[in-house]
Amino acid sequence: MEDRYIFSHLKSRWMNSVITNRVNKSKNLLIPLIGFSNKKGLLKKKEIPFNISSYLKWGEVCGIECMELLVYIKDTEGEIFSRFEDSIIVNNPRFTSKFEIEEGGFAYLYDLSEYYETISLFMEGKYSKFSNTIKNMIRNYHSDSPIVTNSMPILGAHFKIILYPEYYFKGAAEQLRVPLSIIESVGELMSIPSIEEETFNLKLLKDESFTRESPTNGEIGDTLQL
Repeated sequence: MEDRYIFSHLKSRWMNSVITNRVNKSKNLLIPLIGFSNKKGLLKKKEIPFNISSYLKWGEVCGIECMELLVYIKDTEGEIFSRFEDSIIVNNPRFTSKFEIEEGGFAYLYDLSEYYETISLFMEGKYSKFSNTIKNMIRNYHSDSPIVTNSMPILGAHFKIILYPEYYFKGAAEQLRVPLSIIESVGELMSIPSIEEETFNLKLLKDESFTRESPTNGEIGDTLQL
């Protein structure tokens, strides 16, 4: 498994977390809240046949501070994508807008206002404070393995460290060579999201011809076997 987590030895970072990571936080923690689904139910990440990126801010809008998440898909050619878009990407109660991207691909906006408390915790880096319902949504999307508290994945090798950091405090203290009390006082092992790093900088062009209605809605599930 890739080395997803980088330890930070800077004391100035201890107020936020003791470990930072290379993985896009919105992609891993917020996309699952959109709830992409077909007639068979919610889709898992491995069942989505296109690379999806997400961003917290774009242009001059307030972005995630207004409870909106931007999802970007670059490879949008072909009939399979068109049907996937109609049936799953935009056939979603949280979908609000679609934009053509000047450099290629499409961006889609989703309203996550129903998850206001979760978004607030997310922006503060308090991932372990997510409700069990939200944690389960995230874990199901990623096809996460069951939780066995006496045999959790090793420190830094699994995203369980984000949601259940208390099982890793001792290991983090040992590897960072700092008192366990410092780790426990921080309470989180992942850094807060970086708006700068998760800002979409490509040019958005409003697709005025787009319509949410589609004759293929609900039909893609069997075709793509999702």
